[in-house]
Amino acid sequence: MSRFFLIYILFLLTLTGCSEIYDVNMELYPTLKPRYISVSPTSLTFVSTSDTKNISVTCTETPWVIDNDIDWISASPERGGSSALISVNAKENTSGDDSRIGILYLKADVSDWKFEAPISITQAGATPFIELSRSEIELAGSEFTETISVKSNCTWSVNSTSEWITATKKDDSIIISGTINETNSYRTATLVVFKDINEVARISEKITVRQAPASINASTESLVFNNSASSVSITINSEANWYISTSNSWIEVSPDEGAPGTSTIIVSVSPNTSTNERTGYIALSIGDCQRIQIPVRQKGIYIESEQTQLSFTANGGTQELSILSNTSWEFSSIPSWITVSTKNGQGDGKVKITALDNPNTASRSDVIHITQKGLDIDLSINVIQSGKTFDINTTVLNFEDKEETQLVNISTDGTWSAKANESWISISPSSATGSSKLSIKVSENPEDSERTGSVTVTMGDKFETIKVIQTGKYFTVSNNLLTYTSKGGSINISITTNDTWTAKIENNPSWLKLSNTNGSGHVDVKVTASDNPSVNSRKATIIFETIHNQSIKVIVSQDARYLNVDTREVLFYSKGGTSESIKVSTDGKFIISCSDSWFNVNQTNNIFTVSASGNPTKDIRIGHITIALTDLQEGSYSLKLTVTQLYNGGSFILNDFKDDTNYDNKSNTSGNITINWFGNDVNYDSTAKIRSKLTISNYKSDTSWDTGVSSGVSITTIGYNSANNYDSSIYSSESITKKEYGEETNMR
Repeated sequence: MSRFFLIYILFLLTLTGCSEIYDVNMELYPTLKPRYISVSPTSLTFVSTSDTKNISVTCTETPWVIDNDIDWISASPERGGSSALISVNAKENTSGDDSRIGILYLKADVSDWKFEAPISITQAGATPFIELSRSEIELAGSEFTETISVKSNCTWSVNSTSEWITATKKDDSIIISGTINETNSYRTATLVVFKDINEVARISEKITVRQAPASINASTESLVFNNSASSVSITINSEANWYISTSNSWIEVSPDEGAPGTSTIIVSVSPNTSTNERTGYIALSIGDCQRIQIPVRQKGIYIESEQTQLSFTANGGTQELSILSNTSWEFSSIPSWITVSTKNGQGDGKVKITALDNPNTASRSDVIHITQKGLDIDLSINVIQSGKTFDINTTVLNFEDKEETQLVNISTDGTWSAKANESWISISPSSATGSSKLSIKVSENPEDSERTGSVTVTMGDKFETIKVIQTGKYFTVSNNLLTYTSKGGSINISITTNDTWTAKIENNPSWLKLSNTNGSGHVDVKVTASDNPSVNSRKATIIFETIHNQSIKVIVSQDARYLNVDTREVLFYSKGGTSESIKVSTDGKFIISCSDSWFNVNQTNNIFTVSASGNPTKDIRIGHITIALTDLQEGSYSLKLTVTQLYNGGSFILNDFKDDTNYDNKSNTSGNITINWFGNDVNYDSTAKIRSKLTISNYKSDTSWDTGVSSGVSITTIGYNSANNYDSSIYSSESITKKEYGEETNMR
């Protein structure tokens, strides 16, 4: 309809636009003034939001005015006397249904000339929208009515996809109504709120409605009846019409149907004359669906108890047994350690069950039987009683040799007794009840050896044996052989014992002292020997002894002064010189003296050398060096060294030569070397021009000469010249004769 109206308005504008009107009936006459008015553009188009656009008015000697009857359009300025630019403002179009159209008129504001020009205004509609206060609804199973608020700028509609729900448009709301859900599950419906923009375009919003099954509940989940005829009432709460069915004819319900809300029904059972229990149920349904099943149990003739087991401590006690019955009963079997306050009864009753004290550590159990003669009914009650606790904190006790007492913790809730198997072990107490401390005492052990015994602790059917170990007397010293130098000193002896001891030195020598001569237990004894300025060693014996006759002897020895030198003979050739260093070893003080003036001694501490002048004579000369101790208080001690000097061309013999290629007599042998006609050549080589003769007899065991076969040899070398190794590596005018010599590889 709005589209046809717009076309009609445009047609009229075409017929009347920009024309002057001359109408005799309107008493208008042609004017002689040159009046002129025009406007551009003659139509404006706006979007839906608020906006402003301009039109241009051109005029000549003609005032003008804007005629505006459109409430959503304003123009400024609205009148004028000359050409002008007019601002046209369109308010926001909030409607999402259609666009809107209006017409402004530009008119000549004079009385002698009639002129008007229409200006068409078109504004687009707003974008349509639909907003819902809720898009999801969760409902109970009963009848319902819900209201949804709708906010929209357009004309909208609503429809439903399900028959059980209706939706009605009312002002800016949707009224939603639904029926009771008599099914056994949730059901869902969808409402669509929409506007068709054109034949192919639509905007829409959905409302999802979810309804639970109609609820029904009963005030109890199960029913238990005695064997007699009886009834019970149950409260039913339901959101829908309901009805009840039963599984067995001995169950009746009244009423068996009802309306939504709260109702009360009566469930009745007929008598059960059997000893067997019987079961059934009542079913509550809504529509075609069963919703609740309530089990019904009816007892037969019975003897029952909610208690199936009674537990007692080892010390016994009394508990109450509740018997539930609808007939007479009696105790047909009772354990020997159980007593009951009554042995028979009728119907429900309470009986005191007492357990006697259990003297043993083992638990015990049995069964009480409650029956009725002539019927196959047996109520069995298990009875359990724990045993006594029994524990000791140790099974081994170690004692020193002295009299001593130790305590053993006994943990028990019973009565116990104890017994020792040796006379040297005593106990207290010998028996007691409950947790206690057992005192175990041993007398002193006078023997060297360890001794053992035991204490047996018995509680009921269990016993524990405590092993008792007592050490004997022990007595040791850390060192039973002491050796001192002549200078004396102190040595500690560690005594390890658990006894009382004494110490003495046999014959009580004055040169030996003890720091302790008696004591008890472990101790260190310092043994001090004084200086022995004598040529004689000395000995003593220390005797350590305990009061229990253990004895240890310690042998003490002290050395005499000693005096040694590392050579006993000094040999010089005729030309003289200085000897190698000679070392004196001693623990005393000493002096060195010379017998002759042709040699002297140069001493530094314990080291000295001997210097000899040249021998101008034709004879060997011999002297002596005496080394004597000077700090002796008993005896005397000295060493005498021989000093020998050869004459020019003399000879000498080296005895006891062994294993020595340098012939310096540092090893012993039974061989000997004789050198004749020796002159100024101390190295036995041909550095000096001499004519010498070297004879080696009975030589053995020299690895440089012959180790292959031990043999007596005789080697004579005459006219030896430049080969001091006695081989032929260097040419020499020598002559070598070998006799009985074995496997000598170097003599070539």
